[in-house]
Amino acid sequence: YGSRREHCKPEIQWNIGLGDFVLTHPSVLLEAHDALCGMRNHANDLFRDFDIVATPCVMIPPFDVNLRYVSRAGGMEFRNYVEWFAQTYCLSLLNCPVISVPCGFDNNGLPVGIQLMGAVWEDLQVLKAARCIEAGMMRPTPCKTTSMCSHVLPLDPMRTPAPAPAFHTEENVSRGPVSAREAIDHHARYTFEQNLEFNRAAGQGK
Repeated sequence: YGSRREHCKPEIQWNIGLGDFVLTHPSVLLEAHDALCGMRNHANDLFRDFDIVATPCVMIPPFDVNLRYVSRAGGMEFRNYVEWFAQTYCLSLLNCPVISVPCGFDNNGLPVGIQLMGAVWEDLQVLKAARCIEAGMMRPTPCKTTSMCSHVLPLDPMRTPAPAPAFHTEENVSRGPVSAREAIDHHARYTFEQNLEFNRAAGQGK
């Protein structure tokens, strides 16, 4: 990697740098392991009362195809190229079965998905839940994008079309780097130590 660093895109260079940082700071690795064990224990406790947990696939609607990733949206700044889909990879860390299912469109005609997560080893329950959602979306309904959407259920079929939500105002529109140089500059804003402190504070609810 050392002699071929320039051939890797900035996002991958950042990832490898993060790995190097963790490997040279054993206490950070142990701290992360303890945090992960805590997350998995919380998930196990959750499934004592619930069979399925449903969440949006990501926290924002689809963004401009020219952006490499999202660095700011909804008044929130993301410190690296993976934070904007944290609610996706966080579920993957729990060792629980997770599936993503299309569930309709927002007020701008952009597709939205839903994640379904079940308890460890309950893959069949997750597949059954996904099948139920897919079956419920087979009702014919008008779609303002293309005729290919004619059999997809809208997010709220009981409501008439509403104005675009506040999320789509100029202030909250998704933004991010377009060029490699912009991606490099974005990741250079925060050191790995700063990222670590932010994650610690978030884990403690501060």
